[in-house]
Amino acid sequence: MVAHISIPIYDNRPNRAASISNKVVTDLLKKDLGFTGLVFTDALNMKGVSKYYKPGELDLIAFEAGNDILLFPEDVPTAVNKFKKAIQTNRISVKSLNDRVRRILTWKKWAGLDKYKAQPINKLDSLLHLPQADKLIQNIADQSVCLVNNYNFVPFTNTSNKLAIVTIGGQKENAFVQEMRQNVNVVPFQIKKKPSSTDIANLRRQLVKYKEVIFSFQKPSIWSTKSFGYNSSLFSAVRSILVKKKGMVVAFSNPYILKNFQNEKNLLVAFEDGDEFQKAAAKVILGNLASKGRLPVSIGRFKEGVGIQTTVLGAYLPSSIPEKEGVNNGIGNLIEPLLVDLVEQKAAPGGQVLVAKNGKVIYQRAFGYHTYEKKRAVRTDDIYDLASITKVAATTLAIMKLHEQNKISLDDHLGKYLPYLKGSDKFNINIKDVMLHQARLKSWIPFYLETLDTRDSFFRKTPTGSKCVLVADSMYTDSSYKTSILEQIKVSPLYPRKKYKYSVLGFILLRFIVEGIVNEPLEKYVENEFYGPLGLTHTTFKPLDKYNGNDIVPTEDDTLFRKQLLKGYVHDPACALLGGVAGHAGLFSNAQELAVLFQMLLNGGEYKGVRYLEKSTIDLFTAKHGYKSRRGIGFDKRENNPSNYMNLTKEVSLLAFGHTGFTGTCVWVDPKHDLVYVFLSNRIHPNQENKTLIKGNYRTEIQRKIYESLIP
Repeated sequence: MVAHISIPIYDNRPNRAASISNKVVTDLLKKDLGFTGLVFTDALNMKGVSKYYKPGELDLIAFEAGNDILLFPEDVPTAVNKFKKAIQTNRISVKSLNDRVRRILTWKKWAGLDKYKAQPINKLDSLLHLPQADKLIQNIADQSVCLVNNYNFVPFTNTSNKLAIVTIGGQKENAFVQEMRQNVNVVPFQIKKKPSSTDIANLRRQLVKYKEVIFSFQKPSIWSTKSFGYNSSLFSAVRSILVKKKGMVVAFSNPYILKNFQNEKNLLVAFEDGDEFQKAAAKVILGNLASKGRLPVSIGRFKEGVGIQTTVLGAYLPSSIPEKEGVNNGIGNLIEPLLVDLVEQKAAPGGQVLVAKNGKVIYQRAFGYHTYEKKRAVRTDDIYDLASITKVAATTLAIMKLHEQNKISLDDHLGKYLPYLKGSDKFNINIKDVMLHQARLKSWIPFYLETLDTRDSFFRKTPTGSKCVLVADSMYTDSSYKTSILEQIKVSPLYPRKKYKYSVLGFILLRFIVEGIVNEPLEKYVENEFYGPLGLTHTTFKPLDKYNGNDIVPTEDDTLFRKQLLKGYVHDPACALLGGVAGHAGLFSNAQELAVLFQMLLNGGEYKGVRYLEKSTIDLFTAKHGYKSRRGIGFDKRENNPSNYMNLTKEVSLLAFGHTGFTGTCVWVDPKHDLVYVFLSNRIHPNQENKTLIKGNYRTEIQRKIYESLIP
């Protein structure tokens, strides 16, 4: 549709709008730009053209300009007669008229109008409201958010303080607040667009205890001359509050609202007030989405083209509407009752659930509390002890990298890298059998039991000399105990025949094999090769070295071995005696970062354009090997007969791979459905005898609901 605007550079004739100019419609649009679709005029009854030409003559000029469809003629009979006379006088040809009609009919056929069937009115909403439309809107929103001014506010990463969000004009709980709450402890407030002095005074009083605040302008009117429906008292109050606090103005409106905020340090414009734009704005502020938008106009000191370009912070999968990714939008309604029941039955105090489809988060939930005392609600960035997920999220990844670099072979014997095994029945065990859990090794050894009777001499409250290995808070043991652990593994009996038997002992040894090859600690190697480059800021061994203990979810109240609540210290006793790093345990993370790590594997070893592993390596390690074990190399798999295995629902494909953890965790990837499922909890709180999560099969039931939600 060509507008009634004057473009003198193309046509400088007086009163010749672009919509009725052959130089614009035919020469520029059709010839130069190669447009072959239908060309519409703007309404021909509008004064921009109608006041200069008589009815009939205007329609003919519009036709001569090259338009196919003439909208809103003022006098159709007069126009028809005018066209007839034009044909008779050879002003226009019958062929040109037929060409236009044929083009219109062709496009009508393309639209299916030659086979038109009336649709029931009650189905129009579902017929017209298509998922691809939602996807397009979200894409527009994501591309358009404009960060106008930023003084170290974006990305917002302060999770220690509460963030006040004042919604102006909209509901207190809205899409912007909900998206911000995914990563930040948000306290929402609400105020009218035209508040009274009492309303403003109340708001000031409520905001006193908050150091950081965001003012979210929503539900604007269309009239800039009337300040978009907001009053001057409101603008003045926002400005004065931001003088004293660190904060931001976020405008879901016409950008001209910025004329009221010329001196504010942090400004963001999202242009529209829909949920898609609110989510996009929150993601930009949190660093989960890059800011790409620019101002289309100059507004005071902010000039046209202004827009601070940002990059994505850390590792977060983008979110999407479930239906866009082929999942029923009601997935949350299926999962939520299980989470409520889980907490009510004390299967765990709380946890995190994340579901990603096609590389997009379609469901993410932090639920419950850190402990049953309910003092600290779980947040999405809280850190959990992953337990045996360490085997695949650290040790196996390291072996995969070394394998494709030809620095290790799966057929190599343990003795090649661990000479101390010489003379033992462990020397000739190969690495592949260890990782398939068919190396005849015992499941585990309770190393800690020998410390119970000699506790006072075995541990020190402060590091002294060789007693420098931190086991738990104010609890240090001798560095030489590592040798004792390795010796006990060396002399432990093997099962008589080769069969599947889950064991942690081989993975304890794999840590030392990796470290011997790379000549650095396992934790540093996986940090440098995977976690750091992926932006995984909360995935780490020994989390108390990096993070405040308040963000780490406690596990067992250990009354036997360490005699303290374990918070930030690994639960696994063997790993603890090794200083918090082992091949089978010790890794901490949260659901969103674990999802990124496994999305990389699902992507065939690539994430955001960076390759971490070859697809062939991932295919090898995640495939089922032989008949003795259901396992992949390091990774857990589904039984061929899923009824034999309670940790996966039967709907999971045989391509799926992942792992579970003793602390109440799991991560599963299903390449057939492009799915990542993460569940984290501290089910062993207050003690590891709490098996309600396992008996209730909650992890699997949640997974079953995910598969029920897939749209065929």
